[in-house]
Amino acid sequence: MERDLEDRLYLEEALALFEPPERLPALVPSVREIYSRRHLLRQMPFDDRTVAYLAGLVRTALDTSQRFRVFDCLKVLKAIIVKENGHRLSPTTVRDLFAIYRQLILSAREEMQWCLSRLVKDQELDDADVSWLLSHWEESEHLVNRLLLYPVRNPVISTWARERYDRAELSDRKSELIARLLEVDDLAAFRNEDPTTLAWAVFRSRRTRDSKISALTTLVSGLRCETIVDFAIRLDAPELIREALTEADFA
Repeated sequence: MERDLEDRLYLEEALALFEPPERLPALVPSVREIYSRRHLLRQMPFDDRTVAYLAGLVRTALDTSQRFRVFDCLKVLKAIIVKENGHRLSPTTVRDLFAIYRQLILSAREEMQWCLSRLVKDQELDDADVSWLLSHWEESEHLVNRLLLYPVRNPVISTWARERYDRAELSDRKSELIARLLEVDDLAAFRNEDPTTLAWAVFRSRRTRDSKISALTTLVSGLRCETIVDFAIRLDAPELIREALTEADFA
């Protein structure tokens, strides 16, 4: 089959899917090419070096006030990052992504905010970036999400969560606040809470599955049957149902 120059260029570009670190600088020399090559780039497999390179272009463009298709470029980054399948990004890459997040999250439209949040979801941040979240948490639910869903135990975030709980703030996120506090407090510290709220806090906590099941067993008597079954299914824990049957005084 005869091929023309356009075919050759297409095939050479496709090699970037398999050799991204080597081919990206020539294929995407500036942030504008992220948009023009977006369809190809969205097919890239997850690779920290790929994310680092593209994030560096976006961060530099933002820092120097370049005009470019910001949201489209962010969607390319997101498309690659969601393929991470348990692999963590390097601290340097996370710093670039959070710098992008910090610069845009408080002023972007809602759709872009969700995209920005996905860029840093489940990533550990350095102390300065955590401090920024704590300083601005009241300005956006997306910042609250990053704090409540922070992937590891963090004493500064635990202190923040305790202050919010003690002041009865974020009442609509109480179970998530307690989930963070269960990293340092025993379940008994929250016995005055509504059992359903407390049960969801246990489920959302970072305890092991066995620890969650053990704690939920002590709360079964105060839960609706539908809630018990829900937790049993989510945790593959029929013992929760058996405990409810054992405790119940059926009419």
